[in-house]
Amino acid sequence: MIFFLGEIYSYRILKKYNNLSAAASEWKQSFIQELENISKKKIIKIQYYKERPWPFGSFISKNIDFSESKNSIFISYLNLPFIKKFIIYRKVIRAINKRLVKKDRNIIITYNFLAEDIKIATFLKRFFSFSWLSICADFNDNQKRSINKKIINSDKVIFLSEYAYRNYKGKNKLLYLGSIKKIQKNMNKKIKNFLYSGSLGAWTDINNFLNEFSKNKDNNIKLYITTNNKKNIIKRYLDKDKRIIYLGYLNDDKYKYLIKKIDCFVNLRDHNNINNLYNFPSKLLRYFHYNKPVISSYMNNLSSDLKETLIMKTKRQSYLDLINFALKMNLKDISKVKKKWGISF
Repeated sequence: MIFFLGEIYSYRILKKYNNLSAAASEWKQSFIQELENISKKKIIKIQYYKERPWPFGSFISKNIDFSESKNSIFISYLNLPFIKKFIIYRKVIRAINKRLVKKDRNIIITYNFLAEDIKIATFLKRFFSFSWLSICADFNDNQKRSINKKIINSDKVIFLSEYAYRNYKGKNKLLYLGSIKKIQKNMNKKIKNFLYSGSLGAWTDINNFLNEFSKNKDNNIKLYITTNNKKNIIKRYLDKDKRIIYLGYLNDDKYKYLIKKIDCFVNLRDHNNINNLYNFPSKLLRYFHYNKPVISSYMNNLSSDLKETLIMKTKRQSYLDLINFALKMNLKDISKVKKKWGISF
């Protein structure tokens, strides 16, 4: 049996809570599907909503919007300080124990570094001979030492960031970014519009990009923005430049329809923020599927083959340079991307 300890949120919840990452939720869903295809086994998802203890959070943490099914378990708990961790720990272990198959190889997969999840995985590995797969999706530079201590005992550590992978000294590591669906043929001739999807936080360098976009005086181009953040964060840019269009957070059908109409994607990170070295912008995998150019901030956490597929900013260039370059492009087939980075157990 394979158990995945992590949350996959619905559109309704992602739209409501702007602290949750839609890209991370999509990556986890895609990872589970890919693993099921490889292993020929169904993955049991164990989920519990992570929130601050009462009175700041709910008194009883319930299923906010996870789908209950044969292969999905939601853990509710009394959300009181000091005892919530113990309750979560006991309930998750009990749920897993009920579904164990004797003489089968059992695997627990954790996503990032919540203390309860690490404790559960360590217990299962020690007393039930589980194999432990730890996914290190993102963390901050000042957490590096403590995280390395947590994951060193796992059987395999999957890094999404090339930089984090290179700097981890353990031998139990793998680099796995995800998979790309069959790359589509791009029939567009010229770039007329851009799309940025994601957070409007300062760590993305969004303000710098919007400043540079506004310097281009071509009235025929547009920049669409989809995000679960409120529009007031970038209100001054929206008021100043009507070519910048805020769409809010779109459901999957509307987002797919929009993507097909877009000529060029925008991937943003503040290269001066060292914490950005320890994560991977997984939305790139979706962009590559549509085989269209991607303007990107300078990123030192990507492999060389990925960097070559991007219109990547150097430290000396401005975003305006990239925008102007893209507008002059004749769109060609982007075929340098490997369709899949494999993983084995």
